[in-house]
Amino acid sequence: MSTGQFSRYAVGLALVTLWLNLSAMGDSLEYPCYPLPGDPFLDGSAEEDVWKNIPEATGFHILGAETNFALVKQSAFKAGWTKDNLYLFIHCDEPTPDKMWDKGKDNGNLWEDDGVELFFIPKGREDYYQLIANSAGSRWNGQITGQMQLWDWQTKCIKTTNSWSLEVKIPFSIFSNTPVNGATWLFNIARNMTSEPKIERYTCWSPLKDGFADVGRFRTLVFKDSAGAEQDAKNQEGTLNARYKQFLQEKLAQVAKDSGQFRTTYKEQINQLMADSEFQKDAGTIKELLDRIDALSVESKPDFNKIAQTITEYSGLNLDEKVEDLYYHMLLAKLCRD
Repeated sequence: MSTGQFSRYAVGLALVTLWLNLSAMGDSLEYPCYPLPGDPFLDGSAEEDVWKNIPEATGFHILGAETNFALVKQSAFKAGWTKDNLYLFIHCDEPTPDKMWDKGKDNGNLWEDDGVELFFIPKGREDYYQLIANSAGSRWNGQITGQMQLWDWQTKCIKTTNSWSLEVKIPFSIFSNTPVNGATWLFNIARNMTSEPKIERYTCWSPLKDGFADVGRFRTLVFKDSAGAEQDAKNQEGTLNARYKQFLQEKLAQVAKDSGQFRTTYKEQINQLMADSEFQKDAGTIKELLDRIDALSVESKPDFNKIAQTITEYSGLNLDEKVEDLYYHMLLAKLCRD
C-alpha cells in the first residue's frame, strides 16, 4: 500500500503524542523481542532451533476494521535479535498460490504485489523506516520522504501449496540505532494480498484505520536481553493472540448456533439424502461440516486454525439453498427410478 498521503508533519505530531502517552494506549499490545542463540540461516522457514523459543504472534486485522480479523488468509510472525541484526519470520496463509502476483523487482512498486510491509520507529525518531518484500523476495525501502537507495538487508521466501513465508535479516546499522534491554520501538507488520477475498486485500498486525502508516496506532517491539524457555514462548503467545482467539470463539459460537438451527430445520431432508446412495456423498459433506462445528464448539483446547477454516467454509456455503436443491433433485431422481 502506498503511504505517500501521510505528511511528515502529521506523522511527527502523531509520534510525539504517541511517545508521551504510550502507557495509556487503548491497545498497548507489545511484542517481546528476545535474543536469538545464533544467527539463523536464511531459508524462508523457522525450522531451525534458533527460532524454537521465540513466540509467534498472529491475528492480523483487516485494515480499517479494528474488531475484524482476516479469516481466509491470516498471517503470523516471529521476531528475534542478535548483537548486530534484527530477524523476522513471517508466515502467510495462501490457499490459492497460483493466483498470487509477485513480479516486481528490487525497488519497484512492491506494494502492488503479494508481500509484506515492515515499519519501525526507534524511540526518538520523528518518522518511520519502511521495508517492503514481495513473496518472491524482492525488496523496497524508504522513509516518509519516499524511496531510498536499497539498504543492506536480506530476504528469503519459500512457497507451498497453501502458504508462503519470508525470513528477513535487517542490520541495526540501517537504523543507526542498536537497541539495549528494554528498548521500545514502534512497530507494525502489514500484508498486501492481490487475490480473493477482496475484504482481506490489506491486513496488519496493529489495528490500523487510516492506512499502513497510521503510526498513532502502531504497536510496540520491546527488546529483551534474555530468552525464556519454550514454555515461556507458549505463555507469551497466549497473551499476544488472546484477542484473535476470542474473536474466533465468538464467531464459532454464532456459527454453532446457526448450524444447530439449520440441523433442526433440515433434519428429515438430510436423513433422506444420507439414505440415498446417489446423494449420500454430498449430504455426507454437509453432515461432516455440521458435526465438525459441534465438536469444535465444545473442545476445551481447540485448534484455532481449524476453527478459522471451518468458519470460512460454513460462511461460504448457503446451506439452506444447497440442501433444498439436493432434496429437489433427489425427489426427481426417485420419480425417474419409479
